[in-house]
Amino acid sequence: MSKLFIIGDSIMRGVTFSEERGRYVISRRAGLEPLSQLGFDVVNKARMGFTLRDGLERIKEIPASDMDGAVVILGFGGNDCDFDWSCVSEHGKEGVYSPKTPDDEYEMTYSSLIESIRERGADVAVTNLVPIDANRFFNHISKDKDSGRILNWLGDISMLYRWHEYYNAMTERVANETGSLLLDIRTPYLRSHEFSSLLSRDGIHPTEKGYSIIDAVICSSFEAVFCHQGQRGNIAV
Repeated sequence: MSKLFIIGDSIMRGVTFSEERGRYVISRRAGLEPLSQLGFDVVNKARMGFTLRDGLERIKEIPASDMDGAVVILGFGGNDCDFDWSCVSEHGKEGVYSPKTPDDEYEMTYSSLIESIRERGADVAVTNLVPIDANRFFNHISKDKDSGRILNWLGDISMLYRWHEYYNAMTERVANETGSLLLDIRTPYLRSHEFSSLLSRDGIHPTEKGYSIIDAVICSSFEAVFCHQGQRGNIAV
């Protein structure tokens, strides 16, 4: 049975917004459960709010013996490209702001994470970024803040989408340049005529329906590349 580690942010953790409960919850597919049906012992070490720096620390916590021969799915970028919106709300155009992982460091940091994993004897797969709904995300980040100042700094609400797309492009480039398997969870969202139903009201976290698409893409890719028939696995979250 092959070990499979999931390391990334809240989307890799399976976080969604529950309208019924009025808060974030772990979706029913927590841990990418379908992968266990493909013969993997899945350990989900992703957490809400994680950036690449957190990923580098997370890798150090995993015993080398567990990493040897394992597969690691990485899913980062959404938090890395995010800003301190309270600060933007307070200072507007007068402030100077940096995302959690500056764009001029992002590719180098991601490549270093992949290299550290391979040095421990594991294979690497990288997810690209689920596209955001800029209007919903703007309403989310500007809640209880000065939305006018935030919008004035952005220039237009679509800047949120473009900035996120910019980090997605860097993510795909890193996957290509490092020879990592790219798990394209983005394209099905972009092609969907039901895009609105795939994201929670915050505009960034998938709904249960959205997660079913992510699962299908990842499982299909793993069947083609990593799957060993006849094995079954367990989920550890």
